[in-house]
Amino acid sequence: MPIIARTNIKEHRDSFSCEKFNFRLHHNITFYVYIAFSQHNSIMDLVQFFVTFFSCFLSLLLVAAVVWKQLMRERQQMASRPFSSVAVALEVGGDREELLQAVPKPIAMEPCWGSRAGVLTVLLYLPRVPSGTPPPGQS
Repeated sequence: MPIIARTNIKEHRDSFSCEKFNFRLHHNITFYVYIAFSQHNSIMDLVQFFVTFFSCFLSLLLVAAVVWKQLMRERQQMASRPFSSVAVALEVGGDREELLQAVPKPIAMEPCWGSRAGVLTVLLYLPRVPSGTPPPGQS
């Protein structure tokens, strides 16, 4: 037999007296007490949700920014290295005086990061002995 069953109780007091219950007829009476608390505050739940959501979102955004910065640093380092090759065909013979007086021109140009610097490959004609072979000790 339930004694009290209500919702939204702020305070409750009760006593078990002989006027209310007949203890003489039932010698073996057992009282079961079940108390359940439930507190719902919808405004606090909403605030807690948004605080948790935005803290997780900002943490994820911070991690993404750190990873992006690291990737950009790696790309800058990779962009500042030369990375290509050029095949050159040389003519045998030809006028030696023209080659010595010509202004060297790059045969390959590899711009570095931001096009602020670049790597130029220039082919130079080194002095040779009259037979056409390089002097000893030179390639």
